[in-house]
Amino acid sequence: MLLWKGDAAYTAMSLQILDHEADMYKNLQAHQYHGSVYGVLPAKRGYLKLVGEWNVQEVYVEGPKTKVILNGATILDGDLKEARKKELWMVKIIRVASGIKACRLLRPRI
Repeated sequence: MLLWKGDAAYTAMSLQILDHEADMYKNLQAHQYHGSVYGVLPAKRGYLKLVGEWNVQEVYVEGPKTKVILNGATILDGDLKEARKKELWMVKIIRVASGIKACRLLRPRI
């Protein structure tokens, strides 16, 4: 069952999964590094293991709050409502069929 329709690039959130240590990623913006809610909440850097080693990541999302733990270190603990105050994002809290609250992020089209 679809909760809403539209282009996922503008109606959904994505968590960046990226080995950003490669040279081709040296000019990323803060919100584009591994563990960030892409384009919205930047994650702390310096916790990825070397290429070829396994990383362990936990992601917790409750309403507008997102927490990312990478290899035992909290690299993101943010609130989309707070990010919204600084940017043009619209955050809408919805209630899905199961009664659980979900957060819908609407990105401006650029």
